[in-house]
Amino acid sequence: MPPQLNPKFYQLKFRFFQAQDLSPMDIGIAYVRQPKIDAFMMVKYKNRTIKTRVITQEQGGQPIDFNQELWIPTQVPIINGRIVIKLMDQDEFFDEISGSIFYDVKDII
Repeated sequence: MPPQLNPKFYQLKFRFFQAQDLSPMDIGIAYVRQPKIDAFMMVKYKNRTIKTRVITQEQGGQPIDFNQELWIPTQVPIINGRIVIKLMDQDEFFDEISGSIFYDVKDII
């Protein structure tokens, strides 16, 4: 008889505090007077995507405060899983990636 696996369920909490000196992504657009970025954080894990609210920072502006938490449900034991965190720029037609990082869930837990 194979050993029984008893999965345990957890919530991974990601806190986003502040962003500064972000590269402006809206440059050369006719309706944009000052180069800026409409930043938000996006976390992808398995088939889930969770986003923070959008915050605008003009080039050379003050640091922006996200002050947000995102919770990702997961279970242990983990067969595989990678969490991708992206800094995005929201635009009218499609969002652009400004930066990204990924973690293996096994390394976090």
